[in-house]
Amino acid sequence: MREKVKIKGDDLQMKNYYGYSIGHIINDINCTLLFNYLLYFLTNIVHLSNTQAGTVSLIGQVFDAIQSMMVGFLVDKYEIANLGKKTTWYLLGNILNSVGIIFFFQGSPFRTESSIDSDTSTLDFLYYTFILIVFSSGYSLLNISHMSMLPSLSINRKSKDFMVRLRTGFRFIAQLLAVFISSVLFYFITDKFTSYRYITILCVIIGLTSSICFLILCRETELTKNIPEYYKNFQILLKSKLPIASHTAEEIEIKEIGENTNEETTEFISEANKYNTDKDKMIMDMTNVKIHTLTNQREQPIQQNNQIDKPIDKQTNQPITIEENTYYFWLTNALFYKYIIAYIVIHIAINFSLSLMPYYLTMILNIRQTELGGTPVRIALFFLINTSGSIFSSLFIQEWVETFNSRFSLYFFAWLCLTLGCFPMILLDPDYINVIYLLSFILGIGYSLAINVANIVVNDVVGNKGNKGGGFVFSTFGFLERVLNGILILTCMAYVKDDYILMRYFFPLFPICLLFIGMLIVKHEENSRNNYEKTFEDHEMHELLLDHPYYTFTSPLNSHYGQSAERAQNSRRSTEKDRELKDREKENQINNENN
Repeated sequence: MREKVKIKGDDLQMKNYYGYSIGHIINDINCTLLFNYLLYFLTNIVHLSNTQAGTVSLIGQVFDAIQSMMVGFLVDKYEIANLGKKTTWYLLGNILNSVGIIFFFQGSPFRTESSIDSDTSTLDFLYYTFILIVFSSGYSLLNISHMSMLPSLSINRKSKDFMVRLRTGFRFIAQLLAVFISSVLFYFITDKFTSYRYITILCVIIGLTSSICFLILCRETELTKNIPEYYKNFQILLKSKLPIASHTAEEIEIKEIGENTNEETTEFISEANKYNTDKDKMIMDMTNVKIHTLTNQREQPIQQNNQIDKPIDKQTNQPITIEENTYYFWLTNALFYKYIIAYIVIHIAINFSLSLMPYYLTMILNIRQTELGGTPVRIALFFLINTSGSIFSSLFIQEWVETFNSRFSLYFFAWLCLTLGCFPMILLDPDYINVIYLLSFILGIGYSLAINVANIVVNDVVGNKGNKGGGFVFSTFGFLERVLNGILILTCMAYVKDDYILMRYFFPLFPICLLFIGMLIVKHEENSRNNYEKTFEDHEMHELLLDHPYYTFTSPLNSHYGQSAERAQNSRRSTEKDRELKDREKENQINNENN
């Protein structure tokens, strides 16, 4: 068997993997408090009306969405003090995020102790709206800068998938810390404002500590400086060491050309356009090479599926390259629109479920507040068990699901767990209140799988273009998700929150339907890829190349991660080899009989 060609895809060490993965903890731990308790805090603790609370949430989401687009542009274009484009805005996001969460749960300064239970004033409404905008600004800066850094750290998809899985695991650990702290303080502190104040201070301390560790262990400028060179070397190796020696071509000549570009490209000259297998043909298609006949030099370009028409520069009358017009590249690719829907429905389903869950528990299961009007411990306990299920999934289930090497499989298991967790809630009543904790654990597993596949599909869209428009992709996805989520929450606060029938039936079924839509989209895309319909031209992103027996990335993960997936791949290759041997034996037997 031919020895694999080892390709260096990054400079990552194991400390860098874990350093990157804890860099989002401050966002995760603070957002857990905000998403779980924001509406409940505004309506049941501060006593805003349903419409006011929904409006505060909508304004925060809209501003967050607008800022996401601006942040995407800033992250891609500007850098301060040579810290790295992403790190610069990551630091600012930490400051705004921490300030926003602390002041939000401290209570309005316009309300005195004697007027805590009176009608909310306009000043209170404006105060919480402004603070939520500050928090949203920090959230957008931190989230987009951190997520868009990932594609620029490595060209190895397995490395990026591993960091996504680690990041998801630490996300749920951060959520577990948040709900554990809130459960303990809600139990011991019955005052409705004091408990929230201590919770936010502890969570901010934990979050800032993790951010400092991220900045120390994952230095952007050091880890990204060699990536362009690795990618260029990867392209050269791909084109020069393809397994085409067994083809019928008489001679193969490789020459470097550089027409209308600063980068070197490679051109193959061959007598015939023949391939041993469809897999080899797919790899050759992905290299975007041109095949020529030596005798008459006639050009026979390989036809690309879903070839994208590029805009024409009016001055030079030449096609504008993707690097010169990155936004055009994203907006003219079908995969961008397919996966943006798959991404949005996941986040809307989870945010909808978590935001309205306290109202389901109080209305349908009759969970009541404390004597002093504080948050019931049972609500915090639900979130605690839910997060435990997410961590369990990240540690024990997710890697097994990934052995299927299919985005659809991951999405299907997420939808299945969400269905098993939500559908029984239609039949639940106060006499069987403890069943909700089992359902909470199952929902946590579904949330973990869904969040992981959402992060993965975004990285699939970005590919290796993290420094060339990656921020635009993440910000666009975030923009639409936040706007739609804000509109949905406002509508539900106005029409669903106090309606018993809608809360019992619509609340459990809606997330199931959303994830089902996204699952169909991902399945359609995988079927398209199986039929060699490929939109993006990132060589390393296609599973046929990653699983090809002639290439492997050098990485610490070779001995640490993905062993079960590697075993599955080796098993498939062994099966294919056995099938080939049987076919050859059958051919020899037929030839012998004919002779």
